[in-house]
Amino acid sequence: MSLLPDYVIIFLVIMSIEPLFKEWGNPLFTLWYIGNNHYGGNVSLSTPKIRAAVEEMVTPFLEENSFELVDIEYVKEGSNWFLRVFVDKDGGIDIDDCGRISEFLSEKLDENDPIPSAYFLEVSSPGAERPLKKAADVLKAVGKDVFVTTYEPVDGLKEFEGRLLSFDNDELAIQAGKKNYIIPYSKVANARLAIIF
Repeated sequence: MSLLPDYVIIFLVIMSIEPLFKEWGNPLFTLWYIGNNHYGGNVSLSTPKIRAAVEEMVTPFLEENSFELVDIEYVKEGSNWFLRVFVDKDGGIDIDDCGRISEFLSEKLDENDPIPSAYFLEVSSPGAERPLKKAADVLKAVGKDVFVTTYEPVDGLKEFEGRLLSFDNDELAIQAGKKNYIIPYSKVANARLAIIF
């Protein structure tokens, strides 16, 4: 049995480029933990089930504290697994917010043990180019610059970057350059905010 505690703080990454924050929004604050998972563990879950389990654990805490769950990723990069939780709130999150969420979630993960191997837990803001996962996210992004990819071509294109003019009747209207495109929401593969220079 490992002598390390179930979760060990590895390091804190703070990305701060002050001039860009005024234009882009809040910085990325990231807390990293590594889970040892040395105490047996439950039945191994698939990646979608792990994301669902983590969402179920963390959502009540986030809602009680006026945070918004933006996204959850559980991915393997090289030989390491990463559990990434992206959270936001009005005015943006800070280091203390990430610390509170990380502490709560690490305790819940320790109790429920849904992940079968060692992994890094990362809690951060979604950053300037936050994903637009839900229709409600897209609606909030009207008037902002976005990057959208589609499952199939629309007007011969599958990538669109420009100003989101509207989101009505399950269609996105995007102004890219001098042309406007109407994209059915059902054809959107991925969407996120964009920084366009």
